[in-house]
Amino acid sequence: MSTQVYGVGGFVQVAPAPITGNGAPPSNFKGQLGQQYFNNATIPPTEYVFNGQTWVQGGNGPATTTSPGIVTLSTLAQLEAGSAPAGAVVPLANDVFTFVNSVAIAGATAATTAAQGIVFLATNAQAVAGTSVNPNTALVPSNLASVFASPPAIGGTAPAAGSFTTLAASGNATVGGTLGVTGASTLAALSATTGTFSSTLGVTGASTLAALSATTGTFSSTLGVTGTTTLGVLSATNGSFSGTLSVTGTITLAAISATNGTFSGTLGVTGLSSLGATTIIGTANINASGAGVTTIGTGGTGAVALGNATGNTTLTGSFSTLTDAATFVVGTAGQTGTTTIVSSTAANSVLIQDGINTGAQIVSICNGATAAASTVNILSGAGSAGTSLLLMADNPRVATINLGNVAPAAARVTTIAGGNAAVNDTVTIFGGAPSAGTQTFNLFSGNATGGTQVFNLGTGTNALALNIGTGTTGVKTIAIGGTAANVITIGNTQTGGSVAIGTAMTTGTIQIGGTGLQTGTITIGGGTGAQILNFGTGGTGVKTIHIGDTASVANVITIGSLTGTTTFNSPTLVTLASGAATGLAVSTAGGTGIAATFASTNATTDCIQLTGGGIKTAPTVVGAGASPQTCNNRFGQVTFSGVSIAAGATQSLVINNSTIAAIGTVIMYSMVGATTGAALSIQSVTNIAATSSTIVVQNGTGATTSTANITFTFWVMN
Repeated sequence: MSTQVYGVGGFVQVAPAPITGNGAPPSNFKGQLGQQYFNNATIPPTEYVFNGQTWVQGGNGPATTTSPGIVTLSTLAQLEAGSAPAGAVVPLANDVFTFVNSVAIAGATAATTAAQGIVFLATNAQAVAGTSVNPNTALVPSNLASVFASPPAIGGTAPAAGSFTTLAASGNATVGGTLGVTGASTLAALSATTGTFSSTLGVTGASTLAALSATTGTFSSTLGVTGTTTLGVLSATNGSFSGTLSVTGTITLAAISATNGTFSGTLGVTGLSSLGATTIIGTANINASGAGVTTIGTGGTGAVALGNATGNTTLTGSFSTLTDAATFVVGTAGQTGTTTIVSSTAANSVLIQDGINTGAQIVSICNGATAAASTVNILSGAGSAGTSLLLMADNPRVATINLGNVAPAAARVTTIAGGNAAVNDTVTIFGGAPSAGTQTFNLFSGNATGGTQVFNLGTGTNALALNIGTGTTGVKTIAIGGTAANVITIGNTQTGGSVAIGTAMTTGTIQIGGTGLQTGTITIGGGTGAQILNFGTGGTGVKTIHIGDTASVANVITIGSLTGTTTFNSPTLVTLASGAATGLAVSTAGGTGIAATFASTNATTDCIQLTGGGIKTAPTVVGAGASPQTCNNRFGQVTFSGVSIAAGATQSLVINNSTIAAIGTVIMYSMVGATTGAALSIQSVTNIAATSSTIVVQNGTGATTSTANITFTFWVMN
């Protein structure tokens, strides 16, 4: 129930005062309807409201499946573990997404030959080997090229027919019937009853034929023919013929040794040849066919020179040094021309140090002590089609990556992705998802001893978004400024726009200013223009705003200007934490205005209520004396002596008071002092502006004459 108090105008109703305590209100503790209770054990204090039966936290009960109310937000860990407290506790939408996504991936069924599910994709090596550590591994189309390049045995169980454009066999080939080949054929060894070849026959192994008829034939091993043999061209290491051998074309022998030789046709030697000084003019073919090894200059110590100043030297196969420790040099120390290593326009690969090394390797490009300008271009051409990739140090064993890591001798410019892009362009640094270790990104982290360091981020004239620590999960610790006397400005040059700090936060702490012995000045809204400063004005939640309320420090707090207006739109409680100081003091010592005014909605609404204590004034007390007395104050007490009022008579008493503004000034008087039996009362009060007030005191008819001192206590109301 409400409380009745006596104030200006008589008894009035006031709401019950809030109750405070440490801990929630006990269930057996009953308050008054609508009364507030604040639990000071929490920061800020938790509010409860008595609804006539129970205390309800925050003014609303907990939400249920059938009625709305307040809820508590759970953490992601509580959602994943199912450990949230019982009752109205709900998760955030982002936490639900993260949890469901993790469950969907982790709980998927592995695929089998009888049921669908998730699979692993085979690598080329796994596809060729035909094995994998994961039973649910599937091949993809890109695996087929590797499988056919290194296939397993074919046709071992139920062989079928096969058609090939070119047939090549590195092992033995046995044909039970007639072997007829119309195209080029290369076999390691051939054994057949008869053979007819209209084109080239190439056999690298031992071959035995009953009869041979072919346009050409090349044999690097033994050729044995027991029947008639007719060849247009013969090339063999060894030959044994029991019938007639007829060769109408060129003859190539395995070995030749001669001091001089004259050949009017073609001389082909596939074996060891020893010649003195030899000069060949014209086209020369050395080991133009076959699988033999051609060595040049391997037994001597002199230099081997290939090529000339005007022509090109072409190597169609691989080129290597004879020994592992040899040195291979392309170009000379005084080279002024252009050295080109593969300048092809077709698809190809250029490999430099591309093996799986077992020892330390060094690849140096323009790594000398330069004494003139040097330029290294990598993928710097004007591309017009295709997609190019520049991959550097993508090896997990790379421990140090240096780019321009030296003090320059002159001004230096380092540009990364600096083109005028018209498409999406992304530069990623530390974009991985690390699971251990410490990742550190240093920028201007050196201890400079001179010069000027300038860090520009987003300083162009275009609109852009700068995101720092905006990830949705994981706590980011963002520190700006060290222990020195830094000068840090945020939005300090813009003349429009907005600067927001923590606008999306629902929990946590936002702090401006030092927590230690800071002695500087913190200015909020210190501009010269018209501004609106909002503190705790948003939403429907109760805000507890503290300004200089440290009990142990005598803070000096100034609110408002001498000419402006300070408005309190909410119930305001001024609490004196401890001591005997004044809780709220309003002074007009700096001017002549009114110290404080209070206005209510209408005449029936209380303007000021005193729920405890009373109004204490600083009155001027004037001792006993004859009329007139002087008391220049809005609160005062004046005593008149030598007063004698007979029964039915009156007497005028004058109080000179400069605070009486007008004749109609309202003054509240109380009067004490009278002889026993007297019946004194105030008959009238007459004011003279800025001068005095005349009080007429009347004694009742038939009363005793009053000769006692009379004391007036007054309050000038307006």
